[in-house]
Amino acid sequence: MKQRIANANGGEVFDMPADQAKALQAEWDQYESDRPMMDWEAAMNQTDEAMPRYVEDMWDYIGVDNAPQKTQELIAAKKAMRAEKP
Repeated sequence: MKQRIANANGGEVFDMPADQAKALQAEWDQYESDRPMMDWEAAMNQTDEAMPRYVEDMWDYIGVDNAPQKTQELIAAKKAMRAEKP
């Protein structure tokens, strides 16, 4: 038995066997459930360009009280973003 499927942007509609449609839907559902984590990881990777994690850990060890203001702001922003991990 075939099932009519529309692509994600509402364009082309085509017939697909029901078992393939079910597998495709399961794959899409998994992608959607993983998406918040993927978005968070991409955002964290962007912050790592300015300050890699090992440098952040080093500042945590020695303390940021005497660090430049910009460094303190970067570390605070990264810690806040890390706390929002899905």
